[in-house]
Amino acid sequence: MNRLIIIGNGFDLAHGLKTRYSDFMLDYLKETLSKANAAGLSKSFFYEDELIKVFGINRIHPISKENLALINDQKTLADFFSLLEENNFEYQPLYSFTDKLIKNNRDFHWVDIENIFHKELLQILKHYHSYASEETRINLLKDLNLQMEFLRAKLVKYLVKIENKFKWGSITKDSKEFLKVFSFGAAKKSVRYPLYTEAIDTRVLNFNYTNIANHYCKELESEYSIREIPLHGQLVDPESIVFGFGDEVHSSYQEIEDLDENLFFEHIKSFKYLQNEYYQDLMAFLESGQFEVFVLGHSLGLSDRTMLQAIFNSNYLEKVQLFYYEKDGKNNFVEMTHQLSRHFTDKNRMRTKVVPFSKSEPLPQFPTSQENL
Repeated sequence: MNRLIIIGNGFDLAHGLKTRYSDFMLDYLKETLSKANAAGLSKSFFYEDELIKVFGINRIHPISKENLALINDQKTLADFFSLLEENNFEYQPLYSFTDKLIKNNRDFHWVDIENIFHKELLQILKHYHSYASEETRINLLKDLNLQMEFLRAKLVKYLVKIENKFKWGSITKDSKEFLKVFSFGAAKKSVRYPLYTEAIDTRVLNFNYTNIANHYCKELESEYSIREIPLHGQLVDPESIVFGFGDEVHSSYQEIEDLDENLFFEHIKSFKYLQNEYYQDLMAFLESGQFEVFVLGHSLGLSDRTMLQAIFNSNYLEKVQLFYYEKDGKNNFVEMTHQLSRHFTDKNRMRTKVVPFSKSEPLPQFPTSQENL
């Protein structure tokens, strides 16, 4: 039987990478504040980009180096905004999309951002025929797409910085726990017959943009049949990064298609998948024989619904093993099953395929990862 390992952001967090949406947003806001403060040395305390305006309120002098260092040292958005107010700086989102990103992001996950984008798209759809002119409709779609593209570019830059801080080095005790998960029950390649095909064939479906999952594939590929499918692209190739929404099952999708306006599709994941061979590789794997699924750190959210439905409704699916997150005696196993249920069209089939909690295991965690959780 083959194996598909689904990798999500929780996997990177388990390795200590600061890849939460709040981590990214905090870094971005600190950068804009520094630019606004630097501008105040020569003109006014002001900075503006495609998403927001940042400005000082009734200020005569820039923020002192000490206070700026203190603000930049904050680890949470709540503390950052609190010190920001004390220093008379204000953020003004330029659009509805940005407003939701800035004001409501403290408990957000990446899937939430993609969901917000989708909701903004549906708002345009809802009022599409009531807008005064076609130019208004086009401009609204262009503006929303530009905001998403700007966010994507900022995200790539941030993740490159974060990934560069991760030192793989030699295999440690902590990384061995992940190696066990990746190779659990897999048959080793035959030394005598290197092309032996009866060994379990493993694909690592990586929804992340980082290269951490591929490190494990490289460590194991000489002994096991294992290969990564970087479905959402790789940081070494920024143009390959897929960031958007992927729910073609949504009731409004047909309505969007009927409008004959391609701007609606600019950040729909399905069209991005056609830019490389990864999607076809996955589909070929799903059709190659019986397979089991391991879920490591993926939220199983609706922004990847089209892809996940293809996996979990396959006639070749044998079982689903959920590696849950556990902390302080609590875990998210039940929450994962709630999310998973949205991708099974046959709920009874789901109950027969999911490995019960009593036979499941928590996702391994690097000790350094706890500071991010």
